[in-house]
Amino acid sequence: MTEKAVLYQIAREVLEQATVPILGPMASEAVFFHLKQRMDREPGEVLVEDPKRFYEEFVNVLASGADILLEHVGKCITDNYGVSCSSEEFIGLFYRGNESSKEKIVEILSAIDEKTKRK
Repeated sequence: MTEKAVLYQIAREVLEQATVPILGPMASEAVFFHLKQRMDREPGEVLVEDPKRFYEEFVNVLASGADILLEHVGKCITDNYGVSCSSEEFIGLFYRGNESSKEKIVEILSAIDEKTKRK
């Protein structure tokens, strides 16, 4: 598996770990289905490659609930993987969606990959 493919998979897994407890498995899967339909790509790929677009489509699907879920994703990243990224910082990466935000998301996902390899 390529490095990019690994990051896409980690992005998907982290999103699922954070959304399933809140939405339930069926609603979470429906959200990912709609995201994939809207973006014509897997949500994890878009999260890594174009965070601003991911955020915009996430908001289109979840409306005001999008920020709450992304805050929870940021909290899960900190709690489950010890990666220091506050919920506010995590959401800010998507708001900005610039190259430095993309690099920070890749850095976070790479750190998660390293931490999970050691387990």
